[in-house]
Amino acid sequence: MNNDRQSSGLIAEERVRLKLLERGLDVARPTLYGPIDLLSIYDNSVIYRLQVKSASQRGDYLRYTFTVKNCYKETADYLILVGLETDSYWVIPTKKAGTLQTINCAPGGNNTFDKYYDAWSQLEK
Repeated sequence: MNNDRQSSGLIAEERVRLKLLERGLDVARPTLYGPIDLLSIYDNSVIYRLQVKSASQRGDYLRYTFTVKNCYKETADYLILVGLETDSYWVIPTKKAGTLQTINCAPGGNNTFDKYYDAWSQLEK
C-alpha cells in the first residue's frame, strides 16, 4: 500500500510540474528532502513553495478527500491537490487550510475549497 501511495504522489507531482510548465512557469525540485515538493518560479523572481497531495475517488462519488496534515504556511505557500482519476487540480494557499487534517473537494463542487479549482493564476503574481 505504501508503494502505491508513493507512486500516486510522484505521478501527481509530475502532473503538476507539467501543468506549471504549460503555463510558462519555471519549476524546480528542492535539493533537500523536506515538506516542499516543487518550487514554482514566476518571472524569474517570484518563488512559491508547493506541497502536492493526491487522492483517488472512493466509490462512485466524484468527491476527493485529501490528507493535508503537517502542511503549514511556514513550510509551503500553496497546497496543490490532485484528483487522479479526473485530472483535477485545486491550488490552495496554505494559510487558508490552516490546521485542517483533511480537505474535501469535487470538480464543480461548491464547498469552501472548491473555489480554488484550477486556480493556477495565483502562481502568476
